[in-house]
Order: sequence, then structure tokens, then C-alpha cells
Amino acid sequence: MALAGSMVDVNDLSWPRHLLDQLRQSMWPRRFHLLAAFLTKRLEQHPHAPRADLVEALARIHRTRGTIPISGLAQDVGLSRRRLSSLFDLETGLSPKRVARIARFTHAKDLVQRGAQPSDVAAMAGYSDQPHLSREWKSMTGWTLRQSKDDFPLLQDTDMLPA
Repeated sequence: MALAGSMVDVNDLSWPRHLLDQLRQSMWPRRFHLLAAFLTKRLEQHPHAPRADLVEALARIHRTRGTIPISGLAQDVGLSRRRLSSLFDLETGLSPKRVARIARFTHAKDLVQRGAQPSDVAAMAGYSDQPHLSREWKSMTGWTLRQSKDDFPLLQDTDMLPA
């Protein structure tokens, strides 16, 4: 978690020299593949299993698409809100509220991609109103919803999305 939210020079990390050499000699698609393979192997070797209550909390966040109140979530999994937040931060580097915010935004983005109107998206994704959705969209993407649609036509044309 010490690296969360930081930019770090790859040379400052204690990664195997052969991996760094392969990364330097590869194009971006291969670099992503090499990193994914390396990190997956490291995760598989890690003896730590996630706590069952955190797995359940994360599953509930995703099932509710981020609309579950965190206090209710904590109670449902048998933890205090403070304990749930500290465990989430320790295990994921994110608060449960931030994870829920991302899940809710992802649901809203999916609805927009399917062509739903912003007012309907706001209601279906659990935002209090369309301006709330608009503020959240701007906060998460840096663009207004209209700018996103103009700059990224894939948001409007789901036929063009990769399978």
C-alpha cells in the first residue's frame, strides 16, 4: 500500500533484472502482458487469503452496483463502519465508499453506453438527480457527459465496442 497513489520510477522497484530488461526491449502490448504475468504469479505465491467478511462486503457492493449504504454494509458483515473502512484500506488501498462510488459510476457508464438518457441513468444508477450524475461524471472523468459523448463516440455507439 506504500505505493498507492504514487508515481514511482520502475528502477526504484526491486523487480527481477530480467523482467526490467524485457520491459525495456518490448512494445507496450508486450509490456502489459509481461507485467500482468509477473504480478499474477506473485499473487498466486502470496499465502494471504482475503478475509471472508471483506469478500462478502465487496460482493455486496458489486451486487448493489454501489448503492448500498456503508453503515448498513458494515452491519451486514458484522463489522463497525470504522473497522470495515480500515480493513478495506489495508487490503485494497481504497475505502468502501470509494469502491462503491466506482461501482456506481461503472453502472452509470454502462447505461450511457446502452443509450439511456442522462435523467434515466441518474435514477437507475442511484444518483439523487441528473445534476448529481453530471458532477460525479465530471469528477470521475474530467469531462462533462456531453464532452465524453462528443470525444468518445463509443459511448454512444455500442455496436462499435470491442467484443
